Amino acid sequence: MLSTGYYKYKEDKTFFFKPTNARKFIRCGVSENGEIFVHGSRKSNLQDLIDFVLKNEQWLEEKKAKLTKNNNPYNDLYNFKDRFMLFGALYRFEIVELAEGGLDLITEEDDHTLALHLTPYELQRLCGVLKVPVSQDPSTFDLSNEYKAKVVDHYIRFYLSIFLRGKINKLLEKYCPLMGLPFPRLEVKEYKSKYGCCYHARNLICIATSLLLFPEKFLESIVVHELAHFYEQNHSDRFYRIVYRYFPEYAYYDSMLNNSLSYLTALYDQLRQEQRA
Repeated sequence: MLSTGYYKYKEDKTFFFKPTNARKFIRCGVSENGEIFVHGSRKSNLQDLIDFVLKNEQWLEEKKAKLTKNNNPYNDLYNFKDRFMLFGALYRFEIVELAEGGLDLITEEDDHTLALHLTPYELQRLCGVLKVPVSQDPSTFDLSNEYKAKVVDHYIRFYLSIFLRGKINKLLEKYCPLMGLPFPRLEVKEYKSKYGCCYHARNLICIATSLLLFPEKFLESIVVHELAHFYEQNHSDRFYRIVYRYFPEYAYYDSMLNNSLSYLTALYDQLRQEQRA
C-alpha cells in the first residue's frame, strides 16, 4: 500500500504521489510550484508509477519548462536552503523534535529563526529519506540534495499554511464584527497570479500562500479586500469606498502588490545587506 509522499523515479528526480479513489487509472501532471505529481490507487505498484512517469517524462518536462516562464516569482525567495523570508523578515531554518508538529517563529534583535517542529514519527521518516541515523542531530542534516530538500519543504509548506491560517483567522476576528459580516469559511491556496478570491454564494474566501513573504499589513489589506466583496462583487467605486473605510492605507499596499517582484527583490536585498553589516 503506497502512502502520500515523494518517490524517486530517477536518482535526482522525484514525483509526489497522492492516492485517489480511482482504482484503475494513473494520472500525472505538473503542479503550480513545478513539482511532478501522480494520482492513483493506494494499491498501485510503485514500479508501475515510475514507468508511467518515465513514459511521459518528455511531456512533463515540457510542461515544467512552460510553467517556469510564467512561474510564481516568489519561489526563489521562498527557499530554506539560504534563508526564509517571512512577513518581511529573514529567518534561518532549523529542525526541532517535539511531541507535536508545527512551526515556531523566534524573533530576536539580531537573529530570527524558523523552527520546524517534527514529531518523533515525522523525524524518523525524514531520517529514513535522508539516510541518516535517527540519533543524528537535525541541525547537521545535509539538505543540499534536491530530493532531500523537497521532503523537508513538504513539511514546511504544510505547517506554514496552518500558521498562515491562524494569522488570517485573527484578522477575520477583528474585521468581521467591524464590517457586520458573519465569519466566512477560509481556504489557503498557492495561487500564481492573485492574492485572494471571494466566493460570495459559498461564504468562502481564499488567500494566497505567497502573502507569507510580505509584511503582515499586506495580508491585512487582502483580507479586508476579500471581505468587502461580500457587499460588492465587483471592483466598483462603492467597493473601494468600503475597503478604504476599514483600511485607509489600502492604496499603498495595493500598488506594492502590483509590483510585487520588484518590491520583494528590493526588500530581500536590503535585508541581506543589513545582515552582512
